Amino acid sequence: MLIEQKAVVFVIDCLATLARRSFDPANVPERQAFLARVSSRVKTVCEALQVAALVTNIQTKEGDASTVALGELWAHCVNTRIVLSSHDSDHVFRIMKSPRVPLYKGRLPTDAIHNGMESEEGVSNSQILGFYD
Repeated sequence: MLIEQKAVVFVIDCLATLARRSFDPANVPERQAFLARVSSRVKTVCEALQVAALVTNIQTKEGDASTVALGELWAHCVNTRIVLSSHDSDHVFRIMKSPRVPLYKGRLPTDAIHNGMESEEGVSNSQILGFYD
């Protein structure tokens, strides 16, 4: 289907849920091995089809601290890490890790989906992220 539709992004929404429900919580090594295999296969498919992959992750809380559900192994598997967050009516995205662009933090106005968005410096986010029409 990716080839037939000429897709440009391959999305796996909430891989953490699948990983957590498929493995015993006490069996972390097996779950980590699964995540490493998924990462390798996703990269292989994306390179072959020349598409980008977007894998969503979730934050979990342990006491007062929060952490990402997929853990440290997954953090080393990804090429670019983008964090989306919101506080009241403010929506923020941060580029936390990228081999191609500098680290960046910007606001996402509520109407960004409809009108596009610009950083405070006047550089469009499509330029910052390297997306071109």
